[in-house]
Amino acid sequence: MNETHERAVNKAFAKISKLLLKNKEIKNNIKANITGPLTLEHLRLMYDSNKTEIEVWNYIALVLEKQTKYDS
Repeated sequence: MNETHERAVNKAFAKISKLLLKNKEIKNNIKANITGPLTLEHLRLMYDSNKTEIEVWNYIALVLEKQTKYDS
């Protein structure tokens, strides 16, 4: 695996981790009704948007992992 590919794999998993943590925070805020300057609807939209982003980054990570196995 070349350095660029390895960095891409690491970046994908870092992004997934960050999005998962953010969604956990948003979910807790929704449950506790802590909205700050946003409405609950905005928080729900952010949560759903992050879920979609997680799906996309999981797909990217899967493709990169398959490429790693193919290259080995």
